[in-house]
Amino acid sequence: MRGGFRTRYREEEEESAFVSMTDMTVSFLFIIILLLAYFAQQYSEKDTVPRPIHEEVIRERNDAQQEIVRLRAMIAAHEATIASLRDEVNNKQAKIEQLQTEIARLDAEIKELREALEKLKKVDPLEAYLATSAIERRRILETLRDQLKIDFPDLEVVLSEETDA
Repeated sequence: MRGGFRTRYREEEEESAFVSMTDMTVSFLFIIILLLAYFAQQYSEKDTVPRPIHEEVIRERNDAQQEIVRLRAMIAAHEATIASLRDEVNNKQAKIEQLQTEIARLDAEIKELREALEKLKKVDPLEAYLATSAIERRRILETLRDQLKIDFPDLEVVLSEETDA
């Protein structure tokens, strides 16, 4: 039995400078247990919210979110209405400006026509003289015709409107 005994080297019998795997695992588990104990100690009943209150808050949050969605839809609809009304206002303002330009043009035309009417209402001295002379000539011719009819009853006398003769 020569080979039955193994000779031990001196290095194997002495303690190793390296930590064994078992010691590391135990140390890791010890740290985990300490952390678990710490967090368990930090747990407090007053830091938690009772389930009915939690469910009520969740329900209120959901209702508020639905209300927000509804209000956003209303805002979008109102913004669309506002945009269409702004377009309508801009169109109306353009129409107003166009009509104001037309009014200004018509006012100028009215002013010109009034001035022309005033000029027409003023009696032109030459026209007044011609009108009075035409009336006087007509009167003279009628008087002459009447005298001729008296003196010569058989004579036919006709006054001409075009030539005043």
